Amino acid sequence: MECDYSTKDRTVMTEGGLGTLQEMCESFVLYYPKINLVFCTSTVPQNTSWSYLGIDSTMVQKIDNTSGFHLSDYKMTEPADIDGKTVLEYMSELNWTQQRIEEFEDFYNSAEHQLWCQTGNASQTTISTYLSVNITTQYTPPVKECPVTSTTIGPVITTSHGYAIKSPQLFHILVLFFCLFYYY
Repeated sequence: MECDYSTKDRTVMTEGGLGTLQEMCESFVLYYPKINLVFCTSTVPQNTSWSYLGIDSTMVQKIDNTSGFHLSDYKMTEPADIDGKTVLEYMSELNWTQQRIEEFEDFYNSAEHQLWCQTGNASQTTISTYLSVNITTQYTPPVKECPVTSTTIGPVITTSHGYAIKSPQLFHILVLFFCLFYYY
């Protein structure tokens, strides 16, 4: 799954997360049988993406009483010209040209990701590392064909389900509704 965002109207960098002003890409998967799982998430580890952007993680400090999940939860300690700025402020001040955005996107999509899953009773957390898969083939949706067929017997139309319809216009409307209901 790939999500596209446009935050060009904002004056500060948009951070990923679950907040309404943050970016997120969520999927809800239905499966069977049930397992005791609350959620799974994946991301490039902060120190990996920070390193790509020229941030030395030894010069970053977590701010007390913060969750550590957000860029604003960390402040820079060196060099002197950025001392005290949060990582979010530092990243917002970078010169984000279209080329730099595309290069960072390529880096992020191909970098090593961490997968973190949490069980329902919080007794077990699974963290694993994997390389992302670069899918190069374009998705082609399947051709949808309506399975209803009809035969005309005099002025009456009979569907493949055995219903007799005297009005061809009504038949075509019913087929349309059937196809919409069947495929959506």
